[in-house]
Amino acid sequence: MSNALTNDCLTVRCPYCTGGGEFRLMVDYRAKQFVCLDCSHQERPAETNYRCSCPHCLKLAMGLSSIAFMEYELAGDYAHR
Repeated sequence: MSNALTNDCLTVRCPYCTGGGEFRLMVDYRAKQFVCLDCSHQERPAETNYRCSCPHCLKLAMGLSSIAFMEYELAGDYAHR
């Protein structure tokens, strides 16, 4: 995650999605809780113990390859929040 403080405004970028040669900006949708509109990745900079449950983060947390994760999703064991 790349953060930059500018004029008291926190800018958060998605570590997974790119556009125009840069990581995409995430939307501050609820009091410093940011979401990527492309992949649903979430960041909560004020909550150090927060763990995102987007497909990218779950795949990393579970240590699955892309193929194994797709098989896991197709089996219905994964419910996107």
